[in-house]
Amino acid sequence: MAHADSSRADFSRADLEDAGPQIERKKVMPRYSMNKTAACARSTASLLGRNQADLTAKGFDATGVITALNDGADSLPVTDVTQEDAKSQQVDATATVLADTHTAYLVASGALTTATGLLGKNSSAADEARRIRNECAVLSNPAQVAAFGTSVVAFLNTHTAALVAKKWNPASKITDIAALAAVLTGEKGVQEGKKGARGNASTAVETATDALFTLANDTLESVLGLYPGENEVAKEVRRIRAALRGRDPRPPATPTPPSPTPPAP
Repeated sequence: MAHADSSRADFSRADLEDAGPQIERKKVMPRYSMNKTAACARSTASLLGRNQADLTAKGFDATGVITALNDGADSLPVTDVTQEDAKSQQVDATATVLADTHTAYLVASGALTTATGLLGKNSSAADEARRIRNECAVLSNPAQVAAFGTSVVAFLNTHTAALVAKKWNPASKITDIAALAAVLTGEKGVQEGKKGARGNASTAVETATDALFTLANDTLESVLGLYPGENEVAKEVRRIRAALRGRDPRPPATPTPPSPTPPAP
């Protein structure tokens, strides 16, 4: 007599307890451009204004919403100007620090080359100079170039007596390189500050745009609840939403006319 092989039994997953973590899917709010969101808000405010008396009769006082939609749309360009100004300041700060980084590297590198030539390319001092130079891997990085300049200053201080004996006093170069390294450190802080300001301005624009979209979208949904069906207000709501998405609302399908009845034989 055959025995059932329970190890190969076909169990339904519906019969098994799922002890795994339950993942909650969060609905992501769509994000439209500032201009489209402002246009949607103004169109919604216009719709409410033209139908305000009827909305009031239906129990919906739209006065405050109309004001909020228009004010929100008017404030977006001002917020965007703030963002663009922050962007411009960051670009300027970045250009300045890159130019000064290049200058600082050239001055420090030139002094190091001069010192190495005077002290001898095969000397232990030359080996130390090569190590210092190799530590600066990215010549456009202000932090690395500032550190490179500081190391060159230390190198020149260590070998000042030997260099003076070779008829070159590095004192003025030491002063120049130290000053350039200090400038780079300060400018890098300013650049990071401008970057942070730009990020804050961008966040402000996105927050204002999202809030205005939510208000307009929720208001349109509320109006649809008051005007169900195919009346003109509901149709305009759909047109406003279609314009926001960048396409015209799809017209209702035209029914196919019935085929003509063939003549009787």
